[in-house]
Amino acid sequence: MIRPELDALIARYLAYVQTFARADGALEMMHQLKLDHTRLVVEAAQQIMRGESWSGERCLLGEAGAWLHDAGRYSQFAQYKTFRDSESIDHAVQGVKVIRENSWLSDLSPAQQHQLLTVVAVHNKKAVPTDLDAETALLAHLVRDADKLDIFRIFEEKLNDGSFIRNPEIAWNVDIHGAPNPRVLEAICRGEAVEYSDIHSLSDFVLIQIGWLNGGLYYTTTRQIARERKILELQENFLHQLTDDPGIVRCCNAVREALNR
Repeated sequence: MIRPELDALIARYLAYVQTFARADGALEMMHQLKLDHTRLVVEAAQQIMRGESWSGERCLLGEAGAWLHDAGRYSQFAQYKTFRDSESIDHAVQGVKVIRENSWLSDLSPAQQHQLLTVVAVHNKKAVPTDLDAETALLAHLVRDADKLDIFRIFEEKLNDGSFIRNPEIAWNVDIHGAPNPRVLEAICRGEAVEYSDIHSLSDFVLIQIGWLNGGLYYTTTRQIARERKILELQENFLHQLTDDPGIVRCCNAVREALNR
């Protein structure tokens, strides 16, 4: 991949997004939020790549993956009026479909096309498949880390403006004041992925992200950014406003230790 190929890909992507605009040319709020998120994921990916001293074609492919990762979100919301995959479609699968149908990768080699389609396909999965080739796995981890960094930002924004309490649908309409699920606490302490079926309270919803800080961030640069932004401290303070469950302290201490390794 060379820079003109990436620029052409971005132009195709943005032209596609614009097909969801209203008659006045503006995007609906949820589509605009998704485009804003994508731009910030690209910025986060660039920051991680600089920190990891990436260069050349790998950087271009990393940026391309960040642009493409949520390509399926626009048609998902247009059809189902939700971004929750369990109530609609797998947005990663949809993203691969959109990319193929629109031939966005036609300028690239078959190997590069396969890499980027794989990155999109696995960006929302519990883990990066172990059978990926090393280069594709690096790209997949990059996009997953960058995606998480911007989700942390969205969380902080919604926390500060009171959205979680005012608009519980943001947090899947879970019980605002319910206790944390012991299964969620134990999974995070062990550095394991949380089962979404175990999310029953707002505390559990917050703990998903705390879990990402314990083994869910691949790159040293990403973990450094998370520490600098004091993401764990912010979420821990919010949890203490929701519950006095002693498991929260134990869980957060385990994550803090892992994050500082």
